[in-house]
Amino acid sequence: MIKPLFQNVVILINGSEASIHAAQYGILLSKLYHCNLKAVYVVDSASLKQLTMQKFFVSDESRMYEDSLRADGNRYLDYVADLGKSKGVKIETE
Repeated sequence: MIKPLFQNVVILINGSEASIHAAQYGILLSKLYHCNLKAVYVVDSASLKQLTMQKFFVSDESRMYEDSLRADGNRYLDYVADLGKSKGVKIETE
């Protein structure tokens, strides 16, 4: 058997329709090539801190906004994990 060119697939989830399509494609690749699959959602906390320092946000608003972004990210990652599960692919999320 020929060793595949890659053993890991990483997909970035940002909640857009394109990122969900990318996740679906990553799930298919992972299933076809028996690769590890990881889905990542990144919260840009550095930008939030910068906005707080420039007085666009007060500290409490920044924390609430960051918490909201993290909750959205967890929802998207759970959705992608469910998609993978329906196809028999385990997805590591972060």
